[in-house]
Amino acid sequence: MGSFEHAHLVATLQALQATERPSAADERDFDRSGWSAFVEPRQGPSGFAALLRYDAFDSSEAVSANEQRRAIAGGAYWFVWPRARLGLVLTHERVAYEVSTRPDEARVLLQTHIEF
Repeated sequence: MGSFEHAHLVATLQALQATERPSAADERDFDRSGWSAFVEPRQGPSGFAALLRYDAFDSSEAVSANEQRRAIAGGAYWFVWPRARLGLVLTHERVAYEVSTRPDEARVLLQTHIEF
């Protein structure tokens, strides 16, 4: 994992490589892998910001065609007061599955974030 934070830019990159056995009764190991990237260019602590995120994960490398990919893009506006911050965030999220029997997902989210 690597992360960078500045008044005008936040960026994070994460990678996952794991082997696990979810149940002690089950003798099989599951190998999982994936990565995620996030970038937020912004005016500063207050004002406009853009959000970009991309994830790609494979929940079991033993099973073919089960990877999922998620992309999020959006924007925010942050209001700042002496002891609090309020953020209005609008994003569009799209999740794509390799499995043809599972439909892709798309959603628009309007959120508020309050820090005090």
